[in-house]
Amino acid sequence: MTKVRIEWDSDYVWESLLEEGAALSARSGSGLVVVEVGMHSAKQCLAAAELGFEAHCVEPSPPSFRRVQQQIRDRASPAARQRITTYNVAAGASSGGTVPFTTSGGTGDHAGGHDMWAMTEAAAPGGTAKVIDVPAAALDDLVPAGEGVFLAKIDTQGFEPEILRGWERALSSRRVRHVLVEYWPRGIDLLGGTPGQCAAVHMLESLVQAGYTLYALSVISHPKAPINQYNRIFIGERYSARPLNNFRENCKWYFDLEKDFPSETYKMGYWTDILAVAEDNSQQNLIGVTDVGKAL
Repeated sequence: MTKVRIEWDSDYVWESLLEEGAALSARSGSGLVVVEVGMHSAKQCLAAAELGFEAHCVEPSPPSFRRVQQQIRDRASPAARQRITTYNVAAGASSGGTVPFTTSGGTGDHAGGHDMWAMTEAAAPGGTAKVIDVPAAALDDLVPAGEGVFLAKIDTQGFEPEILRGWERALSSRRVRHVLVEYWPRGIDLLGGTPGQCAAVHMLESLVQAGYTLYALSVISHPKAPINQYNRIFIGERYSARPLNNFRENCKWYFDLEKDFPSETYKMGYWTDILAVAEDNSQQNLIGVTDVGKAL
């Protein structure tokens, strides 16, 4: 795993890669495709379409999907609207059947019936969210097979490994040039039924085996994480000590951070985003119009 500038977050990298892709598309005269899985808002999907990308945008939560649809109707230019395809499904390891999904229309909607705040298998009674069954689809079946994808962003509250399993054909052939994927060891272990086992490592290993170089972005936590009571210099020093040359040690570091800053109420832990870049495309993906392009 390679360390990108520690202060870069996924939004900055997404915006920079869109700018790179738009410049590359203008130079080559060919269109490019982006995929966003787990939206909540149409903002990033809209930004891609307005820059000329064909945008495939997936949101499983029905209330969030309705909000996204309305935002597209209200905000997208006519040309951009034609470039957006939306899907009210849960991307997963396979197509057909359903995925249980906890939905309230908020940013914490997620696969399964877990309580992601308490990090427990079942949600406490009396909450406003409800668990429904959402149709499931593999991205290999959802995104047209002939289309190479310039950029994908996957942010699904710990369900990312299942989604990548459902995109194995495209990833193994490196038809997806850049993948921005949330990496939340605590959440991935909870949804996978493997508490404390760092099952998230397998997701990183599968990307490397498929021929991707991985870049670690900034460490993220909820504002209520106990480390946030300290000053930015102290936090930056702790985060910069994150090991990046061993996947298992890297994953263990996130759990150790929880032990070093214990809390009776905060159980969500710490996470990051990983940028995976297809190795055989790395020289032709970017043309240096942003800092990201120059760095890669």
